[in-house]
Amino acid sequence: MQDASHSFTDYDARNIRLCFAISGALGFIGSVFIIVSYIIFGRIRTYNKLLVVCLSIADVGKGISCMLSALYFLPGQDVSAPGQPTSLCFIQALGIQFFEISGFLWPGIIATHLYLAVCRKTPYASLRRLFPLHLAVGYGIPVLLAVGIVALNAIGNSNPEPVVTWCWVEGQHGWVRLAFYYLPMVLLWCYNIALYWLISREVGKIMSFAYRHIVTRLALYILILIITDVPALINRLQNIIAPQSPVAFLYYMQALAVPLQGFLNAIVYGLNRHLRAEYKACCGCKPTADKTDRGDHPYQPQENEEDGDATENAAYASGQTNSPGYGSTDTGTETFFVKVARFD
Repeated sequence: MQDASHSFTDYDARNIRLCFAISGALGFIGSVFIIVSYIIFGRIRTYNKLLVVCLSIADVGKGISCMLSALYFLPGQDVSAPGQPTSLCFIQALGIQFFEISGFLWPGIIATHLYLAVCRKTPYASLRRLFPLHLAVGYGIPVLLAVGIVALNAIGNSNPEPVVTWCWVEGQHGWVRLAFYYLPMVLLWCYNIALYWLISREVGKIMSFAYRHIVTRLALYILILIITDVPALINRLQNIIAPQSPVAFLYYMQALAVPLQGFLNAIVYGLNRHLRAEYKACCGCKPTADKTDRGDHPYQPQENEEDGDATENAAYASGQTNSPGYGSTDTGTETFFVKVARFD
């Protein structure tokens, strides 16, 4: 038997498949948590959170696609011959391609939203009118790329034959992987990092105490992209450089990391203090400040909270971001930028 650290065995394939499915289940649970929280708690139902929900929908689909790997444990399930995927293989490959690309695009859309709100001072009403365009980009472009891999007959076993871990683009179509997946991924990394740098710089001009909280949130967001995507990129580059010598360890890392975006998003976005307060109130542990449903208005904290009062939040929600004092260092403006950048 060959060294398992440098080649695949059936034992490796089964374990990688299991890791992929379990990690997908965690991503699925985290994404559903965000979506359910948005639905049941009216006071956190802001436009900002709606964009996060759209990202979470992509993560739900990715989680389900990854969990399909568990079905390959069933008797008789395989991927068939190259270029002739089974129905299960075809569905999983399309799901991974569509929802992964959508999962790349929605963070870019969120970054664009923050950039327009914070750096360009775009009124709230104008930001909301962009939502149909966001939907077209976040879900439309993935459709085109998914159709592309079907048209090129590139779907099949994603990993070294004859082992099966999951289906996507066959290894012999390396340029398709690069053009339809990894190139968009890297370009969106650069786009997100550039926009978040601009946002941090703009926020830093008017922030004091709250600035470090925003920088921390942005750093965590970028870290999610690195944790979930870099292992896959490294593994596929290795596949291109040495296609006959796959490294099982890299497949383990990819299988564990890629599906976790939804789970990590639930930690970074979902478990903010306002959402924790809502769940505590729901469980009878701690009442919230106000029982009214503010709809699209950002959550308004009590006056003694560290983020200040909610005056600028109300102005932002009504589109009056060019009111006197906007761009100054007063408490209300600090509150506005904290709410927009932190998606609280």
